Amino acid sequence: MLTNFENHTTDLTEEELYYLPYIKRYLVALLTDRVVKQNDLCEQVNMKLAFEHGRDAINISAAKMRKYFNYFRVNGDLALIATSEGCYISNDPNDIMKQIKSLEERARQIQRAADGMKALLNINYKQDTHHDKNQSETRSERITC
Repeated sequence: MLTNFENHTTDLTEEELYYLPYIKRYLVALLTDRVVKQNDLCEQVNMKLAFEHGRDAINISAAKMRKYFNYFRVNGDLALIATSEGCYISNDPNDIMKQIKSLEERARQIQRAADGMKALLNINYKQDTHHDKNQSETRSERITC
């Protein structure tokens, strides 16, 4: 679970786990040898779910699809490749290596952003120690979005 994204980054629920094999089957059918944009993929998966499980089937939003993608990647179940053109499944080692590189690059960029935020806190903390205590603005008010 990620802080500030608790509703989107929890482990798969029992209901989501129930649909896991169906989602995997649909992804293999829809993404093998073709690139599909995420919104189109969600729509197609939801149609397959409704057809196979009825109107009360789980609804797959873009956030939930990313959750499934993460599950399949973390567990080494599917070689899901994401590009600016869409996503697809590939067993080509070059595609998989590019996806690994992309994930590692994004992880580095996220770490750089976190480091910048830490520096911001450090600068604001230093400013607060020299700041007039009678001034009404607090550090948290200055850095709140």
